[in-house]
Amino acid sequence: MTTLKSIPPVQPTADSEQATFPESFVGPCGLRYHFTLVKNPEKLVPFQQQWQALAARTADPNPFYEDWFFLPAARHLGQTEDWRILLVHATEARNPGPLELHGFFPFVRSRSYYGLPEWTLWKNPFCYLTSPLIDRKQTTAVLRAVFQFTRTHGENAFLNFPMMSGEGPLHQAMIEILRENLSTFYLPDQYLRATITRPENAEDYLKQSLGGHHMREYRRKRRKLENLGQLEYRQIEDIRGADCWIDWFLDLEANGWKARAGTAIKLHPEQTAFFREMIGNGLQAGKVRLEGLFLNGDPIALKCLLFARPSAFAFKIAFDESYHTSSPGVQLEIQSLNSLAQTPDIETCDSCAIPGHQMIDRLWGERRVMRHLVISSGQSLGEIAIGTLPLLRAVNRVRKRWVESLRRHPVVPS
Repeated sequence: MTTLKSIPPVQPTADSEQATFPESFVGPCGLRYHFTLVKNPEKLVPFQQQWQALAARTADPNPFYEDWFFLPAARHLGQTEDWRILLVHATEARNPGPLELHGFFPFVRSRSYYGLPEWTLWKNPFCYLTSPLIDRKQTTAVLRAVFQFTRTHGENAFLNFPMMSGEGPLHQAMIEILRENLSTFYLPDQYLRATITRPENAEDYLKQSLGGHHMREYRRKRRKLENLGQLEYRQIEDIRGADCWIDWFLDLEANGWKARAGTAIKLHPEQTAFFREMIGNGLQAGKVRLEGLFLNGDPIALKCLLFARPSAFAFKIAFDESYHTSSPGVQLEIQSLNSLAQTPDIETCDSCAIPGHQMIDRLWGERRVMRHLVISSGQSLGEIAIGTLPLLRAVNRVRKRWVESLRRHPVVPS
């Protein structure tokens, strides 16, 4: 049976932005796990080489928590966060050697249900997955160590995983640990998100997902664009030309529905700064592909893909709404799928789309399960609080149905 020695809370030190705990956890695999708590993301820079190595062997690929994406996001979008970034290092218990990074958990501290403190994996407006980076060979052992650490640490009542995959090795390890610890947990939400396995033949895949009628309709719309001039699909995978592409993308968003909704990146200086820095970092690391559909040299649809091999993520897309009758966004998606079919080191692509997305759900025929999971850290107040949440949700849903029923069928006094 594995045990974890008592771990005291962080004591004030000369460097209050980072603390390494003297206690350690020996897992059944013969590894000794050590914990470092980082309260300033800039302090992660010395760990970048090991961080990158961990990202390459993680159980659930997640580009949003890789260094090239996470550091610009934290710098520009996370300035007000109360960071609790947990790094899990490991070495041989019997023959200690250099510490190797086995887990990256970018928690932030906040108040949640009933005002109780929680650690939640950070989710910013540009993050579409909050699976922590964990060595795929030690997934269960690292999760077990982290849950033991947070139970002993005593600072939080809950652990919040807002956007986790509901399948795969990380999900299976989570189920095993929850059952092992008899943990109380709550599922605020779960849904299906469109995804795709890299097809051998994009044309056959589209015929199967769209059907012959819709394929013929999109071909007709493409011919309509071709009749207007030279229609060209382009890719950028290095830093050359990135600035022009970024400017084009920001302008397309700012001239469309996202601007009207107030969500266009260009409307927010901190988001613009993040986007430029992240794209530059990603291109230099070989983790970003910029795609575009151009008519007579002008962009009418642009898309950004992120790579966390063997997975890809369809991060952002924008299109010129003046060509909406020709569906330029769909035309680019079809070209992008053709390109994906010719990218052998990619196995799957996540759409990053909201559930029920009208365009993506039609084009992408597969689904992955996404879950929002809140887990008690083991404290009594946390256990009781989480235990009441399903009842409160049920009462709230009954109330909403009752109110809706009264609205549709008002009671008329006799």
